[in-house]
Amino acid sequence: MPKPAPPLSRRLEAAFARLDPATPVPPWPRAIRLGVDYALRVVGMNPQTDAEADGLARTCFILGQLQQRDPPGDPPATCTAHEHVGRAGADCARAFDLLGQIRDGSAEWARYGWAVPTLADHTMRILQRAARGERVRDDVLAPVLAAAEHVAGELGMRLLASYPIDAAHPAGLDQRDGT
Repeated sequence: MPKPAPPLSRRLEAAFARLDPATPVPPWPRAIRLGVDYALRVVGMNPQTDAEADGLARTCFILGQLQQRDPPGDPPATCTAHEHVGRAGADCARAFDLLGQIRDGSAEWARYGWAVPTLADHTMRILQRAARGERVRDDVLAPVLAAAEHVAGELGMRLLASYPIDAAHPAGLDQRDGT
């Protein structure tokens, strides 16, 4: 059984009390949310200033709001969920990563107005079960992972092909958008 989280500092409690529930929520993809969750774990929950506490409270609020907007059945985009799935086995960890790639790629395709390739509903439900660390028979999961790899690859390849490349940039990246 996991140990309970330590109590929040008074400074952080005050920051959550000051937080405006109408705070705009940016459309962070799952990959970004995992990175932010990891950074929060490294930094810790003991801010030294009110400004740090306000930023931490806003970040936690955004992560929570985005998690509530995730499709039903998706595991949370957190380090804890990723670690849990990793303990469930390599195929479950692969399912977690593929689900994230599909969700992030699909959101980007939708942003461009492209028709988004998808998995069949029953296939997606099996992928979600494995991504949550639930046991799925190997003979059932193998074709689901293959289908998910195909969709994730299709999403990724078109996105990569759509980004302009600047040959003058040392990494070959387009600098018009600051990258």
